[in-house]
Amino acid sequence: MHTPLTLTLGSIELDDWEIPVGSVIVDTKFGEGCFGEVHRGVVRGPLPTTRTMKSNICVTVAIKMLKSK
Repeated sequence: MHTPLTLTLGSIELDDWEIPVGSVIVDTKFGEGCFGEVHRGVVRGPLPTTRTMKSNICVTVAIKMLKSK
């Protein structure tokens, strides 16, 4: 049976699939559309997984940012 991992950052609780905002570095914008922008970014560890804490991780990601009203 899967037991979800929950971390607490102050009063904010994260589910096991969520990445702490302090682990994300937003870089250059490489796309834009009707709903928002897409930026290149990097996620740095340690990051939670369902069973262990992985350290020394550095992954390039696409970050979708919705337009504000």
